This record gives sequence, C-alpha cells and structure tokens, in this order.
Amino acid sequence: MGASIITLTTDFGASSPYAAQMKGVIYSINLLTNITTDLLPRDCEPQRWVVRCRGMVIEGLCRTYGDAPPGTIVALIDSCDRLEIAVARGNAASRLSARPGDEVELCW
Repeated sequence: MGASIITLTTDFGASSPYAAQMKGVIYSINLLTNITTDLLPRDCEPQRWVVRCRGMVIEGLCRTYGDAPPGTIVALIDSCDRLEIAVARGNAASRLSARPGDEVELCW
C-alpha cells in the first residue's frame, strides 16, 4: 500500500460566493505616508473587497488616489502588486496611527 496524501483546501476560490480572507501585516510606510501591506491579492474580485486595519473598514478598491475625494481612506494595488492603504491627499499612517507589523485583513 502506497503513502497516503492529505490535502488542505483553504477556501473555495475567488469566484465562490462563500467568504474568503487573507491576513497580513503592514509591511512599510512609504515616504508619501501610505501604508504598504505584505498582501499580494492577485486572484480576488476587487469590487467585493473589504479591508480592515486598526479599526477602519474600507469597502472596495480604488484605481488611483485621484478617484476619491480628499481625505477619503482608500485601498488600492501599488506598483509592486501589494495591497496599499492611503488617504487621498492625506496621511494614512497618521490617520490610522499605523505602524509596521500591525495586522491587516482582506475579505472578499
């Protein structure tokens, strides 16, 4: 008798109606005071995203900083394909009192 194989399935895929999530941490705070996470959400449907960080809930994904009114907290994908949290024309790190290592949760 051969060796048994056990697999673990973490979710039902990006197109499933069932809840799925990724947890990560704040990776860095850049010179523009935007928050960069260690999450690389490649196969998720961005219109269904909910991002949670330090008590703030952000629904959906913004394409660019300019898509939101000044002062609005947004989630977007940066040039390195990482999830980023920013404040349009503002300081996300200060607004959320965020530091590298703080937990970030992405649900869809």
